[in-house]
Amino acid sequence: TSALEVHIDEAVQTFYSSFKKYGEIKIRKLRQLVWERSVPVEGSSSLTDVEVIDGRYIVTTCQNAKMVYILDKNGNQLSSLRLPGSPWAIAVLQNQSFCISLRDPGRVCIIKIHENLSVTILKELEMPRNAWGICAIGDKFVVSIKSQGKGQIFRFYDRELNYFERQVFQGASICGAILATSMRSLLFTYHDGNSLFSVDINNSKPATKLYHGNDMKSPIGLACDPEGYIYVACFGSNNVLQFNENLNVVGEIIQKDSAVQRPYGIRVRRLGEDMKFILTSGEKLLLYHFMQ
Repeated sequence: TSALEVHIDEAVQTFYSSFKKYGEIKIRKLRQLVWERSVPVEGSSSLTDVEVIDGRYIVTTCQNAKMVYILDKNGNQLSSLRLPGSPWAIAVLQNQSFCISLRDPGRVCIIKIHENLSVTILKELEMPRNAWGICAIGDKFVVSIKSQGKGQIFRFYDRELNYFERQVFQGASICGAILATSMRSLLFTYHDGNSLFSVDINNSKPATKLYHGNDMKSPIGLACDPEGYIYVACFGSNNVLQFNENLNVVGEIIQKDSAVQRPYGIRVRRLGEDMKFILTSGEKLLLYHFMQ
C-alpha cells in the first residue's frame, strides 16, 4: 500500500491552510488472472483439493468416488487410486510423497508416486474422528480433526510420525482448510461462520479472527503464492478473495462467475515453466496464470 503526499507551494500556503485534511489516497495491488483452460478429470464428480508435485504432476481428490488422481501438466490422467474413505485435503511431503485427510472413517493416508507413475499407500494413520484440513510445515504436517466439543483439534506430526495436539476453541474443522504461513503461524477457515482465523502455533492464546464479510460465504480452500499473498476460495459466494502479506483483504481476484461453480481446492504452484493458479470446480480443474 502506497501513500501519496501532496506538496503545496509556499505562495498558496495561506489559501491551502483554510482547507482541512480529510484523508489519504491508497493504492491496492490486486493481482489479475487470465483464464487458460478447464481440465475435466475422468471418473470424478466432486473434486475437493488439488496439489502439484515437483512441478510436473497434478494431484487431485474426489470425495464421492473416494479416489485420488495423478495427472500430467497437460491434464492427461496418468494413474489413480481408490482410498479407504472420503478424501478432503492434500499436503505435499518429500520424495514425491503426499498425505490426504479422510473422513468416514477419519484417517490420514501417506501416499507415494513411484517411478512408473503408479501410486500406493505407504501408511494409514487412524484419527479419533473425521480429518479435514491438512498442510505441511517444513518436514512436518498438521491435520485438523473434529472436536467433540467446540472448536477443533490440530494434530502435529513429525517425520517419525510422533505427534502432539492442540485444541482451538474458535471455528470448527468441518469443511475447513488450514495453511501454514510460517513455522509458527497457521491460518484456518470457518466454513459455517464465514470467517478466516489465524493462530500462533507456539503459544496457547486464542485464535484471532482476521476477516468476516458478505463476500466470504462458506470459505473452503486456502492457498499462498511465492510473494506471500493469501487466497481464500469461497464455496457459498462462488468467488476467491485475495489478502496481502499483512493479511489485509485486497479484493476479489475471482468474482462470481458462471465458470466457477462451488469451488473447493485452490493452489498457486509452478507447473512446467509457469506459475499457475489452480481451482477445483465440480469435476473440473480450472487453470489460470497471472497477468504480468
